[in-house]
Amino acid sequence: MALGASRAKTIATVIVPAAYRGILTAVLLAFARVAGETAPLLFTALGNRYWSPGWNQPTSALPVMIYNYALSP
Repeated sequence: MALGASRAKTIATVIVPAAYRGILTAVLLAFARVAGETAPLLFTALGNRYWSPGWNQPTSALPVMIYNYALSP
């Protein structure tokens, strides 16, 4: 930036290439954490396919729905 480059150009050509490995590692760790926290929901969520009529009734969670749709043809 001291040589006249814009802030966006400096970020795109200097900072991102230098931090590429760290950014990639953070994305992979975030994906692994999401997958790890989703697994217990598949076993503990009761998996109702319809809208829940009350607080004490089972309701569906997004990971359960994705799992069900992935298994269906």
